[in-house]
Amino acid sequence: MTQEFSFAVLSSDRDREFRVLEVINLSGKKMSMELSRKTVKRKQAVITSSLNFVIPKDLPYGDYTLITSIEAKGTEKKTVSAGFKVVR
Repeated sequence: MTQEFSFAVLSSDRDREFRVLEVINLSGKKMSMELSRKTVKRKQAVITSSLNFVIPKDLPYGDYTLITSIEAKGTEKKTVSAGFKVVR
């Protein structure tokens, strides 16, 4: 399964660097698990976030959500989620 989305970090100062924090969580079946956390420095740009997620064979049946949160400039936050279902 692949989750992908784009976001922009912009400033009137073209040389400004942003600290961008990306956190990806999996939730469902009375559980929540952080899959990834990374911080990068970027100049202003449109950035594409991509996660290739292999569903574990032992993941219990049910509905799940991948939640990606992006924080830039220390305050602005964007959250994107995608659901999937594990069936027999």
